[in-house]
Amino acid sequence: MGVCKFVSSAKLVEYLEQELLEALNRRGLYDISQYGWLDDDLADPDYSGLARWQAGELVGWPGLNHQALKSHGYSFISHMQTSLHSLGLALVFAEGSLEGDSLFCEEAVGSHCRDVALKLGLAAISLRNLFVALTDREEDSAGSAMMDSRTFRAPFARACAEEAGNTDAEMNAHLGRIDSIASEIAGKCSLCEQLSHGLAAMPLAMKCSDREEAKAPFSTREEMIQDLCDWYDLMIEAGNSIFVLFDYMHGPRPVGRVSAAR
Repeated sequence: MGVCKFVSSAKLVEYLEQELLEALNRRGLYDISQYGWLDDDLADPDYSGLARWQAGELVGWPGLNHQALKSHGYSFISHMQTSLHSLGLALVFAEGSLEGDSLFCEEAVGSHCRDVALKLGLAAISLRNLFVALTDREEDSAGSAMMDSRTFRAPFARACAEEAGNTDAEMNAHLGRIDSIASEIAGKCSLCEQLSHGLAAMPLAMKCSDREEAKAPFSTREEMIQDLCDWYDLMIEAGNSIFVLFDYMHGPRPVGRVSAAR
């Protein structure tokens, strides 16, 4: 069967980009920069933390390591954006493989899903480091580059426990929510551990049924993709909640007009 090629590589890229965006839209997944604003000037109260970060309102608090906060915050945003791109590619190839028996599509889905998991793992590490810098817990920094679930969750659980006696009930509740989200993310980080150590070379069990030592974490392609979509949504919620924490710790500021960098 012949293949009808595109007139130019630019047209192929344009088509792929459109397919990618449509696949993400069908799943209700959007770039992190699209959260936080109802319009160019009005912050979305449900994503006020992301709005404040994007508007540059969270930089400049006295007594904080601003360079570390900016570095970890921008790293988190960057990894979220690249993970979404990889997730979009996984969705495009997954949908393409349903239309025909394509080994290339099947392998591409697994490859892009592994890429998504690793990028979300890096985003989680950046967010953890941001939380450590914000709450001034330098003793946790030694394990900041690790993906294991216990190391990831440690500073969140400790902060929640230390603030338990605080008279600010609202802040305690917010920290409790962050700890709960961190616990869910910690469970996802175990997938990164497996992938980074080659213990799950193939995400789909049906691809490595004859290799017991490479037992895959997912039994179906849809299960794998949905898990990654849920993880992305979870990271959006986690980032927003931690950015909101700036206000609880240092007092709220009015959100200004969106900066040109947004």
